[in-house]
Amino acid sequence: MPILFVIDALDECSDQPTSDDTAKDAESHRIVSEMLEALFNLSQSSVKLPVKFLVTSRPETHIRDTLVSDTSFSSVLHLHTVNKEQVTADIRLYIRARLSSNIKLRARFTEEHADMLADLSDGLFIVAATALKYVLDGGIDTAASRFKTLLNSARDGLSSGAAVPLDRMYGLILADATSGIQGEIDGLQPTLQLLASLLAARMALSIAALADLLGQDKDDVCVRLSRLHAVVHVPDDYDEPGLCTLHASFGDCLVGRAPSNIRFSGLLGHELLAKGCLRLMTERLHFNVSQSRSSFEPNPKTRPNFITLSLEYACLQWIRHVAAMSVHSRFDEDISAVFRLRFLFWLEVISVLGQVWAATTILYFAASIVGHM
Repeated sequence: MPILFVIDALDECSDQPTSDDTAKDAESHRIVSEMLEALFNLSQSSVKLPVKFLVTSRPETHIRDTLVSDTSFSSVLHLHTVNKEQVTADIRLYIRARLSSNIKLRARFTEEHADMLADLSDGLFIVAATALKYVLDGGIDTAASRFKTLLNSARDGLSSGAAVPLDRMYGLILADATSGIQGEIDGLQPTLQLLASLLAARMALSIAALADLLGQDKDDVCVRLSRLHAVVHVPDDYDEPGLCTLHASFGDCLVGRAPSNIRFSGLLGHELLAKGCLRLMTERLHFNVSQSRSSFEPNPKTRPNFITLSLEYACLQWIRHVAAMSVHSRFDEDISAVFRLRFLFWLEVISVLGQVWAATTILYFAASIVGHM
């Protein structure tokens, strides 16, 4: 019996974010390509090992261009060619297993419920997985009412378009998460701003860091994002990095396909984070920001606690959010306030973070787009 190694979502493989998107992507693509070539060479070796590799990915160019994707050497399965009835049968098995995973759920859900949800999924596993996460996320006591809400939202039927059932699911989750937030008439817009910032962020932030960058209360940020557990990963600890959407299709929906009341421009998050980064640097950069006891001492090997994740993010990533905006001049005054008075303090943070090599790139890029640099 061969050992099966599964490499899932290879197209999402990337290194830690750097100040240069192009360099980051090129390096990630090189690593992925070399790994696939190594797998190919292993498969062609005269020594036959009892192993098999299952690789899943979107059909990105740097992956398709390797010999692994050549059907002469590998078995390539395109998901859109799989019989829909076969896919639905697999989805039904998955749903039944989840809805019968404990005695309380078995008391509330029958195989008929599983069949209804499988039909609702329209052949898309991500719809089934997201639907179950939504249904079960509030606990067993609310699962039945959430299931009924889910079915009622689909009474008009689902289009055969691949994105439609998933987009409807996302719309339902957002509506449920933003209705009835205590003390607010409309909880939708603040939540959409959080999601826009989350999608535009260039590294996985913590709850505390995102709140700090946006000038919001971290408890409020946590409450809003926790109501979106079905589509957003929210770390348990406020200071733990890892905030992210669970699937790229959620961002694609909100920016491109969602109804006008929940759709937003891809620039919204960049604008919010650009303002937040510049505000934070203006407020937090000061003499001896690293609290070094002596200028003769070497930098610490790890980021000091008093240089927060939000300040690190602001110092390293502000330029990318400014550059993403169509009108850069609106930030000139704020940038001038930071770099005319606090340049050495900014450079001190960059040095302590071990990112001096990136300072030249950031400043060169800034000088090319900012009028007062």
